[in-house]
Amino acid sequence: MKILAHRGIHLNALENSLESFEIAAQADVSGVELDIRLTADNEVVVFHDEDLKRLFENDSKIASLTLDELNEITESEGVTVPRLSKVFDLMLKEKIINVEIKEMKVVQPLIEMLKNDHISLDNLIFSSFIHESLLEVRRAFNEAKIGLLIGEDAQKSDNPLEYLMKRVMEYKPYSLHLPVQAFAIFPKDMLLDQLNQLKVKSGLKYAWWTVNNEEEAALLLKNGTISDYIITDNTELINRMNFERE
Repeated sequence: MKILAHRGIHLNALENSLESFEIAAQADVSGVELDIRLTADNEVVVFHDEDLKRLFENDSKIASLTLDELNEITESEGVTVPRLSKVFDLMLKEKIINVEIKEMKVVQPLIEMLKNDHISLDNLIFSSFIHESLLEVRRAFNEAKIGLLIGEDAQKSDNPLEYLMKRVMEYKPYSLHLPVQAFAIFPKDMLLDQLNQLKVKSGLKYAWWTVNNEEEAALLLKNGTISDYIITDNTELINRMNFERE
């Protein structure tokens, strides 16, 4: 089981900030999960939201700002929004990085950056709710590990487990990235059984988001065969519980 810090370690830093990744690079975690978007000057940057409203009380959209303009706003709050390449330089040799693609327009600049900088894909997982974006990454890099983020589309389908099966057959992903809330929506034993069966048939990895409390963590730690990755805002809790279990 691998522990990924959700948007870096941001207990004492802002999510997805350069500082959050500097902390994660030195921490006892397997790696990080982060989000990417494209600036007005075609820089691939690490940022979750479409705009700055939630974190900086500013209505500007990432797509409308150059990187310099973006950081002129954020640095007034003591925060640096990093290029993805900077996070790679900081930690990719030692840590896993789960790159979540937030929009289609960032895909080609991402691919160009990976090619131009000769980035090793060994420690990279590319995930997205926009599943078609992952096919573009795979077309460029046959060896790329792609992870299907599963959310409301599956829940709204007539048969969520059949939905998963069809997606796995269609995309042949490395991993499925599932919300831990699924255990509150579906009968636990049925869900565990179906996920185990699918894993045996396909060799899939499972990544669970966002696991932040003891009850959720205990369930996944108890069922290690489907708990390949745990994505969490509370890495200290997961590490402690995993240590106590062992």
